[in-house]
Amino acid sequence: MCNVLRASSCKWRHLLKYPVSKKIFIIGTGRSGTHWVARTLAEHIEIRATIEVKPAFDWVTRMALDPATHKRLFPRLVRYYRYQHFISVPCHYMDKSHPNIWLADQLAATFSDAVFIGMQRNPYATVASMLIGGC
Repeated sequence: MCNVLRASSCKWRHLLKYPVSKKIFIIGTGRSGTHWVARTLAEHIEIRATIEVKPAFDWVTRMALDPATHKRLFPRLVRYYRYQHFISVPCHYMDKSHPNIWLADQLAATFSDAVFIGMQRNPYATVASMLIGGC
């Protein structure tokens, strides 16, 4: 949870010398380390994170599995991310919904200032993790 001091009034905002708050998306395949990275970054005092939180995670998963739902769900997802970012300022907002890997192009076009952290893992290690730890 973001612990950065928040100004209670706009007249004090100029006293806060924070860089521009960013949207950060962690993407990757299942069992690639996205959850570990998200939990680690979420501990940072200047990051407010959502990790597989409903309804966003459900929307992202549905769009990844059924592209026909994109037209209806993507605008909702965009509004959700904008709101989450708004309530996170002055902190950075990070979301870890790994199926966003299938929406990364659209998210990048919508949020041109966003940062994407894409996890890459050796496929043999990923499969071994699935067999040992479950999908």
